[in-house]
Amino acid sequence: MSHTASINKDTPTSAPRPQPAPPAPLPLPLTMRDDPAEIQALWAMTRQQRIDAMWAGRLSLSQLCEWSSRCPTQIPILGGEFAWIVMRTPEWAETAEPPRDNVIHLPEREDRRAAA
Repeated sequence: MSHTASINKDTPTSAPRPQPAPPAPLPLPLTMRDDPAEIQALWAMTRQQRIDAMWAGRLSLSQLCEWSSRCPTQIPILGGEFAWIVMRTPEWAETAEPPRDNVIHLPEREDRRAAA
């Protein structure tokens, strides 16, 4: 005797699982460029705009170095170092990741199962 599972079309399906948030954009690569327009764009920003752009990873290495050399007291400090340097370390990246566990999460199953 063979047991086959039948699907009842009246059985409600489970709600779709929420999708994870898209990953944050990567910061600009840290390369030095000799672009006067880039430096002008940096100084056209207010102090708060520069800080926000730094945290968002939108400033180039050239801009960060220029800002650090001309106005070092404006730059946020983390652990005694400029924040833009610290936030590119592996230790900083690890704190930004959600904590993990070693539990395997299986899809939910119906309570009624056919006996084998």
